[in-house]
Amino acid sequence: MPELLSRKTVRARKAHVCSSCNAWAVHPGDEYERSTYVFDGRVYDWVQCTGCVAITSTVFDWLDGYGDDGIGADDYAEWAREHADHAEHGEAARAYIARLAPRAA
Repeated sequence: MPELLSRKTVRARKAHVCSSCNAWAVHPGDEYERSTYVFDGRVYDWVQCTGCVAITSTVFDWLDGYGDDGIGADDYAEWAREHADHAEHGEAARAYIARLAPRAA
């Protein structure tokens, strides 16, 4: 399981691809979350736009916690597809799907 080393909210100086939605969702001047993890002896950063940060705990709960490899972009996408018409989470799920659209075109 990935081990969290640090997590902070920062303001972007350049555009970033969100690790959770794989879209260019972080633009200069935007706040975003940057987490640093270690997994299998490798250190890496996980960048998240504010939209994905807002749904992380919901996706985590839906998965019933982390698997051995943590949660990734595929898990977010599957959650969004399954919840697009959900009464409580539909709006956030559709917003996630909308962030994917520009990259898929």
